[in-house]
Amino acid sequence: MLNLKLNYGYIIFITFSLPVLSFAFNPGLASHAITILITYFCSVLISIKRHEYAIPSFILFLLISPLWFNYMNLSFIVVNMVPLSYLILYFRGSLRLKIRKNTQILIALLLMICFISLVMSPAFASLLSGWMNFLVMISMIIIAADYLEKNKQFEIIENSIVYAGILISVLIILAFFNEINLSDFLKVGSGKLSASNLEVFFPKGSFFYNNVFYVIGISLLIVFSKIITENNKLMWLIVFLVILFGFQLFFNKTAIVAIIISLLYCLFVSRSEVTKTTAIILCIIASLIFIGFVVILSLDERIWYLVHAGSLQARFTLIDSIITAFNYNPIALFLGYGPESLLRVDHTEDYFIELVKTSANGVEGTVDSGIVSYLIEFGVFFLVIYLIIFIISIYTGLKKYIITHTVGNYKSVPYYGGACFLYVLLCSWTQMLSTSKISWIVVLMLSCICLCFAKAKRERNGIDNMLKKLQSSSS
Repeated sequence: MLNLKLNYGYIIFITFSLPVLSFAFNPGLASHAITILITYFCSVLISIKRHEYAIPSFILFLLISPLWFNYMNLSFIVVNMVPLSYLILYFRGSLRLKIRKNTQILIALLLMICFISLVMSPAFASLLSGWMNFLVMISMIIIAADYLEKNKQFEIIENSIVYAGILISVLIILAFFNEINLSDFLKVGSGKLSASNLEVFFPKGSFFYNNVFYVIGISLLIVFSKIITENNKLMWLIVFLVILFGFQLFFNKTAIVAIIISLLYCLFVSRSEVTKTTAIILCIIASLIFIGFVVILSLDERIWYLVHAGSLQARFTLIDSIITAFNYNPIALFLGYGPESLLRVDHTEDYFIELVKTSANGVEGTVDSGIVSYLIEFGVFFLVIYLIIFIISIYTGLKKYIITHTVGNYKSVPYYGGACFLYVLLCSWTQMLSTSKISWIVVLMLSCICLCFAKAKRERNGIDNMLKKLQSSSS
């Protein structure tokens, strides 16, 4: 079962299901502000009583708040500022934070790199919002460290990601069959909506945020590991299929390849837990994945435009432009050009940004690669830290001691932890991550996994040292 004590987790999930149910009964480009308000106040009351539930509320509110749809012209406040109130509630209830020294050093280093990239950027004034988003992302690391150090119920965060995957997928499915582009909910200017032209809109799923597949993929990996390791396999299979359906409809090529590779990684790590029943279920999952993509590809001939490699080739042509840009401004290679400079600096007013966005097709809207964007915005030192953490975590996820020495509330993490890092790394090669709302959720979950691995390693080292002392005393 999705185990959250005192049923607060179930209440949170049901509460955040209300706006989705409202959308189901009234699908269309309309405001669901009343259910958003009910959801917000109920979740705030729970978060005041039990501050650890402020984090699931924060995650879920980030994802469903665009359904507010500019009611009373408050869309910007509801979508961008109200979610931060949950973080205030968490820090208020946490009293004294407990963060290990190594984590403090990492946080200080990341803050220093970002701050230097900000103050040294010629577009300093345009990047303050990006700096604020980066601070929220850093707060996710702080919250993850505090959670694990205080031995709180990690299932609260783990299950909130699963809940998020369910709600996202249901919204994608509902919007798809009602021919609604969910990203239109955020295309608001002066209270007016600029809706997509359905005649040219590809027959694929949509969501408020284009990179939401990062969250869907992580939720799929968590549920997949539960199918293998937990007893209630049927329930987890149903949850997996619901999320998978939404994931397939969203149809992101990179995410599809990444999730297949990551599921195989997850299966390899969990191979000792595979029973005959599990093997049958895995065969069913593999068949449904294959059939699902075949059906989606056959829905409309326009979907084949999404399969060709033209967009990937365009991204490769950006490499020469980026090299040219760093030759023009070599300092940016080391110090970066500032947080979210690719999104917030007008290329017509900045030659460096124009260079890094220029491909064979012309000037792109942004650089569709999380890894390359981090290199441009924060410099090579930030990118090295990013890659080191990911590579070590992927390698550590394969270690046997991670499973044998991870106990209590974190015992399920080793079965999917490395797979999550692998999935995000593969996606970030050709898909944007940046410091946006989706990245906050991704960083929170990956930080929890990374710190859990470190905790298991300390546990193993402690046991090894104890055994050595016993051997030396006996001899």
